[in-house]
Amino acid sequence: FSNSNLNPDPVHMPKEKVFEVLDDLAALEFRQIYWDGGESLLHPDFFEILAYAHERGLGCGAFSAGLPLSNKAVAKKVVDAFQRRHFNVFGIHIDTRDRRIFDQLHANPKELDKRLQGLNNLLDTGFPTDRLMPCITLTRQSAETIEETIDWYVDEIGVRFLELVPFK
Repeated sequence: FSNSNLNPDPVHMPKEKVFEVLDDLAALEFRQIYWDGGESLLHPDFFEILAYAHERGLGCGAFSAGLPLSNKAVAKKVVDAFQRRHFNVFGIHIDTRDRRIFDQLHANPKELDKRLQGLNNLLDTGFPTDRLMPCITLTRQSAETIEETIDWYVDEIGVRFLELVPFK
């Protein structure tokens, strides 16, 4: 699912097709899948898909911009899926906490507060910081605050690792 826009008529790959792909990957002896790009939490069957991947012996990681996590019920579902071992790492995409920089990178200025609330909800519902993998898209703009952003993730949030994705 590669479209993270909240459009009124989203197109999702049917879960039966996703299950077929997971069966193929398991048969090919894949061991890990990262659900990335767009907003995987918006797929209506995402948690069922994670459970199926787990049953097939596939480890999973999932990524989110954090917007759906601003709903505490969604954050709780993520924590529950983690506790069931349906995935082993969860990534959140917050490039900077600096509003000026964030607004240069994103069209909706209200998103920063929702992303930060989503991260707080995830942590408040018990997600372990050592299994959280922040994702920073490294752009000219985000590079201006990269040191502060990394320090925040490591020193204040307590993450053990993070992902930097160069973008040109």
